[in-house]
Amino acid sequence: MWRSLLLFIFLISTYVGFSQDINWPQAVEDGDLNATDEIVSCEGSIIASNEGDFDLENESFQITICPDDEDSEDDLIVFLTEVSVQWPNGLGENPNFFFSVHDGDSTAAPVIASSSPDSPGIPAGIVADDNSETGCLTIVFETGSYIIPGFPSSLFEINFDFGCRLPCQEIVPQLISIEADEFCSDEDAETPTFAPDTDITFTADAFTSNESNFDDLTFEWNFNGNTLTGSEVTTSFTNPGLIVGTLTVIDEFLCESEPLSVNVIVGDEILNVSPQDEAYSLEELIADVMVGGGECANVNNIEALRESPNGTSIGYFSRGCSDFPFNEGLVIGSAGVQEIVGEPAENGWGGTGGTEENLLAVVGGNPGNSVNDASVIEFEFSSFESTVSFDYIYASQEYTSSYPCSYADPFAFIISGPGIEDEYEYIPDGNPANQEFQDLGGFNVATITPDGLDAPMPTTATNIHPGAPFNCGAGSLGEFFYPEFFNTLNPPYHEVNGETNRLTAEFEVVPCETYTLKLMVADWNDTILNSFVFIEGGSFNIGADLGDDITLDDDRVICWGEDQTQILEIFGGSLDANCEISLEWFKDGENLPEFDDMASIEISDSGVYEVFVGGDGGCNDNDSILVQFLPTAEYEDPFDDFSICGTSSTLPGGLPAALNPFDYLAHNGIGQDIPEDAESMADLGFEVTYFENFEDAENFENPIENPEDYQIPGGNFVNTICVRVNENITGERQCPTIECFDLISYEEPEIIETEDLFQCGDFSPATQLIDLTQNNPASIGVQEPAIVEALYFITEADALANENAIENPTNYTLPTGIEQQTIYIRAQNIGAGACSDVASFEVGVYNVEIGTNPLPLIEACEEDGQGNGTFNLTEQNPFVLGENQSSQDYSISYFEELADANGASNPINQPSEYFGGAGDIYVRIQNNNNPDCFEVGQFEIGIIESAAVNLAVGPIEACDNNNDGFFHEFDLDVLIDDINFTDNPELEVSFHPTIQDAESGQNPLPSPYASVTENQTIFIRAVDAESGCIQTAPLELIIYPSPLLETPEPLTLCDDNETGVRTFDLTLVEGEVLVNIDNPNNFDIAYYNNENGAIEENPGNLIATPTGYESQSD
Repeated sequence: MWRSLLLFIFLISTYVGFSQDINWPQAVEDGDLNATDEIVSCEGSIIASNEGDFDLENESFQITICPDDEDSEDDLIVFLTEVSVQWPNGLGENPNFFFSVHDGDSTAAPVIASSSPDSPGIPAGIVADDNSETGCLTIVFETGSYIIPGFPSSLFEINFDFGCRLPCQEIVPQLISIEADEFCSDEDAETPTFAPDTDITFTADAFTSNESNFDDLTFEWNFNGNTLTGSEVTTSFTNPGLIVGTLTVIDEFLCESEPLSVNVIVGDEILNVSPQDEAYSLEELIADVMVGGGECANVNNIEALRESPNGTSIGYFSRGCSDFPFNEGLVIGSAGVQEIVGEPAENGWGGTGGTEENLLAVVGGNPGNSVNDASVIEFEFSSFESTVSFDYIYASQEYTSSYPCSYADPFAFIISGPGIEDEYEYIPDGNPANQEFQDLGGFNVATITPDGLDAPMPTTATNIHPGAPFNCGAGSLGEFFYPEFFNTLNPPYHEVNGETNRLTAEFEVVPCETYTLKLMVADWNDTILNSFVFIEGGSFNIGADLGDDITLDDDRVICWGEDQTQILEIFGGSLDANCEISLEWFKDGENLPEFDDMASIEISDSGVYEVFVGGDGGCNDNDSILVQFLPTAEYEDPFDDFSICGTSSTLPGGLPAALNPFDYLAHNGIGQDIPEDAESMADLGFEVTYFENFEDAENFENPIENPEDYQIPGGNFVNTICVRVNENITGERQCPTIECFDLISYEEPEIIETEDLFQCGDFSPATQLIDLTQNNPASIGVQEPAIVEALYFITEADALANENAIENPTNYTLPTGIEQQTIYIRAQNIGAGACSDVASFEVGVYNVEIGTNPLPLIEACEEDGQGNGTFNLTEQNPFVLGENQSSQDYSISYFEELADANGASNPINQPSEYFGGAGDIYVRIQNNNNPDCFEVGQFEIGIIESAAVNLAVGPIEACDNNNDGFFHEFDLDVLIDDINFTDNPELEVSFHPTIQDAESGQNPLPSPYASVTENQTIFIRAVDAESGCIQTAPLELIIYPSPLLETPEPLTLCDDNETGVRTFDLTLVEGEVLVNIDNPNNFDIAYYNNENGAIEENPGNLIATPTGYESQSD
């Protein structure tokens, strides 16, 4: 068998060297394959196509693919996937074109898939048979003419992948569930019924012997020829009737399971009916449909004494999707049951004059009339209960025209056996005046007893009808009628003209004794207007039956509680001594020995209760019942009062956040542990409502409408809140539990602002105390200071925890060595310390002092002869700082005026070089962390009179005889007398290269002194040994370069006048002499009579008029 299945398998390379997408004919042409060839491989792909220039006209190819199972312990078989065939257009029915797959190693093997132009379909997956001897597949394709290479309408292509697999594993489908929003039948019915167009969800799983991955399985559903895929599918059906479906599960290797039947019924508003033996045999109709009670329902000798010739007057019915009161049951009539739904049916088989007809005539009220078309069923039974009953509905075509006035189609249920008499008093025609004894061979239980009457009357159309429109006259059979037992004319769910209400046949028996019951119905005086009796399936319960489940939506359900019990009964709640049976009870599988052999027990817990019947009474049976209780809240502890800290606003989270009864539950409401996945009262079936007093909660009046948005006023207040918890399942708010608690609201202080507390100190104890209470409830901005207290803490953690509060906040002292500290203030409600706010503020004591009092005098030497000197005021810094203050933490400045010192304005810019006269100086020391904390001190400065000296000497000049830029014989000492012009013996004069050396007295210069630069400034130091005053002044040493003169040519004049005297202009040689001088104008030129006079600048040798110098000849 082959199946179509899309598989994503990518296969490359074969035994003969194929790779994916190899053109089969091309491989033949290239010699890689023969036109008829065999491949031994388990993976590959093949394509044959005339796309492009390749010609496939009149070709025939055959290839056999066999499994390569050398490395496998099991025999493998080949399968094809992704199979596709495209034929050229317009070929129609052409036997020269075909593609086929054979299940074996030759074309002699059966064809398992094929394709041709007139039948192009082919499955996407093809697999060799599991029982194949070779596991091979043989693929053949042939082509005729009319294939034009590359022409689109002539495109021909075949391609497929191939692989190998093991023989098929065992696959067993499993139907998990059939679900829908609404069922017409019981949800657990073997074949459930649904209304047309209902969305039905089918869910399945599968067992696989190889434990296949679930995702590799394909679930294929087939409903009346429509196929769906998936482990869960949803579909609907429109047409009423039986929907026959199957589920087949296929694995990734195309192995499939045996189909699993999945049937549903699509019902409509008409009853479903079927004659006996079509759905159930007569014995099944009585023992399995009509009678309930399982194996303990002792029914025997079932026989149809009379029925229609084909037996169709007895049958089965089911409600389908109609509103008929009974779900299913037995129907017996005076015609074929198909008539009930308007279908052709057996009718008019007449009567035979037998005893049953006579009996029915008596039941009909007039033994002189005839009955026809009788149907009679008889069976024997015994019951473990003393009271037996079953429900039925009588329906008749007589409910038309005036027939209820005269046609009393009879039916009877005659019970006979121990304790039952043959003769009883009845009212056969409904007229109380005609009450009489009738011998029916037993007791007819198919009767009604209207209120006020002493005897029963048969259930007939004449006794039960609505009156109008029939309006039976006086003297007619229908004159006395009882409409309270009538349901309706022309009900929508069948084609019978009218029917009664649900009626109950009830009678007493001796438990465990055998009785006979006859069910009879017939026509009265005709054979055309027929009657039917519907007996509810399972209502004739004579076995082990605990009744219907008592679920949460059942009217019998009660609230859970220790004093709340349900009574479970079997066999009417008592065991007759006549019945030799034993009883064992179980709850959720656990034996309840305290209830052994008890036919009635009281229970108080939810669960599945089961009773097992045994013993010598010939009955081995069991029945179970689910009993549920409505949840009732029960708490482990009383509710705690809830305190809220806040302002006038919505309660955060509302009342459910203030008190959630779920947190107090002792169990899940029915005495069991609370499930782990339950997170709220609603998860346990509870409704929670809040009230402001107990009476309202008890009466469910004035509930708090929006408990999640409950408003609280400002200030402190207490309000009682009552919580009512009741079940939320029935909609009737049953099983209430009411507990109350006090909602206590405290005004939450909110600190608006705090003030940093800084103060100045002078290191004395009194100045170190800080009053933290300056930040108090009144000053920090809380709304109601009267209900707030303030506490102070060193750490925020302590403030939040309300631990280690500062004991004496009015006299707080900072820790040693700390100037500034963060203090935390906790403002808390006096009534609830936890209702608080925390903020912080800074405190600090910034000490400052004048470290020495009084400050010492500072003196300076007079420098200008006018009483001024240079002072280093910073000499006072160590005295101002003292022992308690460091220069890193304090700043010192000096002022000439007290006001400036206090205002920190106009400080002396260079206090280390202050120039001035004697007087008062003001010093200001301030704390760097708080400049507002300062102290001002005062000290004097004095002038020391300096010795009289003349420092305005020099410069000393010299010529550079060799023009090397230096002079080696400066006579410095020659100036000492000029400097110490007073011949002060205490005055010491020295010369130094720099002012620093002069001031410090270092590096005195010798005399004579050799200069180190062309022009050099040195410094004079004059020290008064008595006062120590030092005076300094610069002294310039100037070196002039010597001019570089050229020797001129001699001046020559002829003695023309022979006087021997001529007048020479000596200046005529200046240009020649000064030829090497850059700036001759910078030089003064003088002429002398001899060299020594020139050197010594001797005036006696100076030529006064060089331009007119007279010289005597040689």
